[in-house]
Amino acid sequence: MNLTLLLNKARKELEVASVNAVHHGKIAQAAEQTAKAAKVKFKQTRKLVKFTKKVARKAEDQAEAAFEALEKAQNRLEKLEKHARKQERKHKASKTAVR
Repeated sequence: MNLTLLLNKARKELEVASVNAVHHGKIAQAAEQTAKAAKVKFKQTRKLVKFTKKVARKAEDQAEAAFEALEKAQNRLEKLEKHARKQERKHKASKTAVR
C-alpha cells in the first residue's frame, strides 16, 4: 500500500473515532443529567408520599371525629324527638281530659 493511502485511511479512522467520541460523550452527559434528575425526582416523590400519608392520616382522624359527632347529633335528635312526642301526647291527653 501507498503511504498516502495509509495516511488517508488513518485520518478517516481518526475523524470517525473523534465523531464517535463526541457523540458518546454527549450521550454520557445526557445520561448523567437524567440520573441526577431521576434522583431529585425520587427524593421529591418520597417526600410527596410521606406528606400524602400524613395528610391521609389527618383526614382519617377528622373523618372519625366527624362520624362520632354525627352519631352524637343523631342520638340527641332521637332523644329530642322522643321528648317532643311525649310532650305532644301529654298535651293531647290534657286537652281531652278538659273537655
